[in-house]
Amino acid sequence: MLPSSSLTTSTLPIQTCSQASDPEHSEVQSKGLIITPALSGGNFQAVNIAQKTHGYKNGSLDFTTELLQAVDFVDASFGKVVAALKAKKIYDVTLVIIASKHGQAPIDLSLFRKINSKPAPAATEANVSSVTTDGIALIFLSQFTVAAAVDNLNRDRNTLQIQDIISRERLTYLGYGNPKTNPAVPEIIVCPELGIIYTTSKSKIAGNMEG
Repeated sequence: MLPSSSLTTSTLPIQTCSQASDPEHSEVQSKGLIITPALSGGNFQAVNIAQKTHGYKNGSLDFTTELLQAVDFVDASFGKVVAALKAKKIYDVTLVIIASKHGQAPIDLSLFRKINSKPAPAATEANVSSVTTDGIALIFLSQFTVAAAVDNLNRDRNTLQIQDIISRERLTYLGYGNPKTNPAVPEIIVCPELGIIYTTSKSKIAGNMEG
């Protein structure tokens, strides 16, 4: 079974349609909601979590029971949003957009392992301005010592379970952008072996299965 926390309806779109008060966890320009907002949104994590914790049936793209449960839950939640819009008589003048942040590839749970992310920036032996770790590691350097940092990371490939290191010209070639002209692009992307996650968190699971 999926954890109950992953089957929590994003109620903000429903609440903003159904009540004349500020919905819980909402952000409005002025307190005291008296009209239906022109724009409202929500986030559903159930399918994301189900893909990572239960995945697909081994050797296939068939959904597990838990993944089907998550899909049904999100589908029913969208139904509640539509019902609230119709009850408010604004359904016919509302544009509903359903979008995903990224895709997920089938996961082999037998390969799933967590690795502490802290050694990754230290392994570069460079001036790291920031690092984001999860299914991959995005490393931003305060100085462009990329070649040396990559060489140092290669020395710790086994410890960090590194499958690939993307930097310099490959970043641009693969479509990630150029860190010299775009500060949102990291100098180094570390891709771990399949199934490895750079985290020690017990509350969030996000693996290197993003496609």
